[in-house]
Amino acid sequence: AFTKSASLGGHTASSPAAIVTANGTIALYATGSNGHLYAWAQKSPDGSFTGPSQLTVHGGLTGTPAVVQAANGAISVYARTARGMVRAKWQSKAGGPFSSSASLGGRIAGGMAALVDDSGAVSLYATGTDGRQYSDRQAAAGGAFGGWAVL
Repeated sequence: AFTKSASLGGHTASSPAAIVTANGTIALYATGSNGHLYAWAQKSPDGSFTGPSQLTVHGGLTGTPAVVQAANGAISVYARTARGMVRAKWQSKAGGPFSSSASLGGRIAGGMAALVDDSGAVSLYATGTDGRQYSDRQAAAGGAFGGWAVL
């Protein structure tokens, strides 16, 4: 049965992206009404949530972020800027701190999808401002992204 709903705090401008972490907790990521990326996380499975924790410094984000988890439990979050570029933040290990934000370029018009393939490399898929479908992917797990290409 569901329990009563409870506010997790914060003022979001997007739907949250959710993931079940390696230790069985839930983590949520959303764009705040101020354009920053925020996180909420359970302390233990079925436990209460902490947050919101601000993950970005410069803001300028819009839309619902995309989130994936690597085989080692590290989480990567991808968010679109108001100008259509994609920003990335990631952990190097499960539960570790997030990196500084890095630009992946692009001219994305809406939300994006992210997945981790069998090799551990991340692929991103999105609609460009020109209406065509694009992808950007890592050549290998943890590697650099190759740049946005039309599908």
